[in-house]
Amino acid sequence: MENAGIRAQVLDGRGLKALEPNLAPDLAGGAFFPDDAQVDPRRATLALLSAAQEQGLTLHIHAQVVAIRRAGNGGQVSKVVTRTGEIATETVVCAAGAWSNEVTRLVGIQAPIRPRKGHILVTAKVPGLIQHPLLEGGYAATVQSASEDLEVAFVAEMTASGTLLLGSSRQFVGFGRAVSLPVIQAIATRAVRFLPALAHNRVQVIRSYSGLRPWSPDHLPLIGPLEAVPGFYMAAGHEGAGIGLAPITGRLIANWISGAELPRFATEARPDRFELADTQPS
Repeated sequence: MENAGIRAQVLDGRGLKALEPNLAPDLAGGAFFPDDAQVDPRRATLALLSAAQEQGLTLHIHAQVVAIRRAGNGGQVSKVVTRTGEIATETVVCAAGAWSNEVTRLVGIQAPIRPRKGHILVTAKVPGLIQHPLLEGGYAATVQSASEDLEVAFVAEMTASGTLLLGSSRQFVGFGRAVSLPVIQAIATRAVRFLPALAHNRVQVIRSYSGLRPWSPDHLPLIGPLEAVPGFYMAAGHEGAGIGLAPITGRLIANWISGAELPRFATEARPDRFELADTQPS
């Protein structure tokens, strides 16, 4: 990693304990990335939206897309039809996350994106309990897994207000977003394994919530044009990394649309790497 410009330190058990005193004492060690940073996705989204509006973005609120028209018989995209009006355009970008197939079906395409549910727990304020964002080593395996069963890995992040965010879970359960008590219990149990002070201090969970990640079969997002539908582009399938990959995704899409030079890795994310099923546009 050092060769790629990423600073990293391998820690033994003693070094890990020095860095994070409240971690379980029997942990063998870890890896520390001193340049890691956090982003608040809500604030980042609002900042990106504000910057885009300053550049001329027009935002249509609650304008559900019901059809995408094409010129001639299967030609270039020509119009987007919403419940509040029509927008003439030769370019459409599908960035609808877990719901992207509701958009791609409008042009007769079934993309391999599925909703993958995740839960987060929020504790009462515990200032100083951890000093850095924490991920257990098995977290990467749950991200790369395609298992239909529930998978849980320890994740902990301190908020600016002093509360603790605990995760994470992954499961395929369709589009249901109701919070599941067994999943909450599994996350809490895993968190106590790594942070025993949560149990010793009887730290309370003050709320929990769930959301849907847009999962793709090879764990890479779908970014770029659909050859079968001229003028139609996809920017979806990032699973849990969407907010972090948003800037480079926007740059890639802009370069695809404008014809600007693309980095070599851009072809790895093209949607057409999959056999995209044909459907009848609704």
